[in-house]
Formats: sequence, C-alpha cells, structure tokens
Amino acid sequence: MRRIFIETESRFYGEGNGAVVSLQRTSSDLKRNPHIHAVSWTGTSERAGEFEFEILSRMSTRDVEAVIERTRDKMFAHLRRRKMLALLKYILRPAPKSE
Repeated sequence: MRRIFIETESRFYGEGNGAVVSLQRTSSDLKRNPHIHAVSWTGTSERAGEFEFEILSRMSTRDVEAVIERTRDKMFAHLRRRKMLALLKYILRPAPKSE
C-alpha cells in the first residue's frame, strides 16, 4: 500500500519528489482503523552530490482529490488481484459494541 501511495503521488509531480510513509493499523483507542500517514516533498534535484529545492506551485483541492482517487482505485485493484477484498471488509467492519 505504501508503494502504491508513493508511486501514484510521484506520477502526479514527476521526478524530484519523495515521501516518508507509515501504515497505521489501529486508532489511538486500539480499534481497527487502517490508514496511512505521509509526509511528502516535491521539487528536489541533485547536482554534484548536493540537493537543491525548487518551489513548486501548491496543489489545488481538485489535484489533491485526483491523487487520492487514483491512489484509492489502485489500492482496491491491488486487493482485488490478490483476492483480499473479503479480508479488507472484515478488517474495516465496525467493532462490536461493548456492554
């Protein structure tokens, strides 16, 4: 999933970007809640062993939506190919209410 996220975002901006991504499986109260935390950057290049940053334009809300939609579609396709959607439905189902 991390690889899919990074590759999808990279295709949007092209070369010169990177990310630190973590997959968290539970929320702070230890309920099942798989989600991704990510910090990404764009506009880097390496010349003679030195990194340089170029300021790029800010992503519009529509651009963010497009990247998220593409990422979601690729992740579901990945799970479908591996016949893991039933497992995902099990993981994402609401936790039983405690009495």
